[in-house]
Amino acid sequence: MLLQVVAAAAQAHIQAATPSNINLPPPNAALAAEFTTVSAVRELSNGRLLIVDWSERKLFVADWAEGEAVQLGRNGSGPGEYVQPATLLALGRDSTLLPDTQNGRWLLLNGVAIVATIGADAPVIRNGARLPLGADNQGHVIVTRPFGAQGTARVATPRLDSVTLVRVARATGKTDTVAMLKSRQVSIVVRGPKEKPTSVDVLVHPLAAGEQAALFPDGWIAIARLDPYRVDWIAPDGKRVRGGQLPFERVQLDDREQRGFVERLAARSGGPPRDPKSFPEWPAIMPPFLMEALLPAPDGRLWIRRPATAANPDPPYDVVDRRGALVARMNPGKNVEIVGFGRAVVYTVASDDNGIQQLQRRSLPNSLRP
Repeated sequence: MLLQVVAAAAQAHIQAATPSNINLPPPNAALAAEFTTVSAVRELSNGRLLIVDWSERKLFVADWAEGEAVQLGRNGSGPGEYVQPATLLALGRDSTLLPDTQNGRWLLLNGVAIVATIGADAPVIRNGARLPLGADNQGHVIVTRPFGAQGTARVATPRLDSVTLVRVARATGKTDTVAMLKSRQVSIVVRGPKEKPTSVDVLVHPLAAGEQAALFPDGWIAIARLDPYRVDWIAPDGKRVRGGQLPFERVQLDDREQRGFVERLAARSGGPPRDPKSFPEWPAIMPPFLMEALLPAPDGRLWIRRPATAANPDPPYDVVDRRGALVARMNPGKNVEIVGFGRAVVYTVASDDNGIQQLQRRSLPNSLRP
């Protein structure tokens, strides 16, 4: 019996260390519309797709039969209008939550209709949920707050190295702190005399990462940890699962990597590459993931977008199950990023040499379907 347990453990270790590598299938549909920065998508029950373009500050709806996308609503601060749509959070059926960061409020959609505006005075927004990280079907959203802050009122000096992960009830604004997360590393620049500085700047490097969380429709929360790289899980009843250490190559951010990063950044922006020395202090190594890297999949697993490196400018996505085990690595292809999921499909954007994005639909591989 003991030998069987040891053998099973060894086999599990081998599987975790050598996950299956899967290539994303080619697209079976693509939109004719051009986008700049697709930040979120949401599939509706009739197959139409809601799309947020962060750079264009617009909300679209796409009809795959026609291959076109048209804007929903309009920009502004009136009822049903938005200034900066950020993400799309599914609330069950065809209800969708659209946070508008600059207006400090939410819009509620039913299908393709904007049906309600949830203002900044709503308890859930007053208690810090201006830009939720996710929503579930039990009436909650999750947000992060500086450690030592509560709602909009500071109760202590916030720590720069940690944030709290908070679950907030959408109807009442009631909060529940569920975890602590490591913040992004910052550089603090003080100008002027030490006794009476003229300014204090907090600078964040683009390759500095903080720990992140994702909320699934069934109420489970995934937390991507940095040191060691792993995924922890919190069930709706509070049960916690600590994931095992996940493999990743510790790439040193040397001159080659720094030049590669500024060149990739310039290619996306269309401008000349910046001097690497013009950035805040570089991290010592490339972290296992960067900001906004988590994608909750329909089967309950978490997809994590790995960062690009000089050796691998088109990195894979790690697929992690609720044991915290790495079960697959998905290779999206050259200049392709995954932006969301639907029923047995995955939505991607492919970028051309000018940074223009095309939205595509692809079949989800059978091994990763719900």
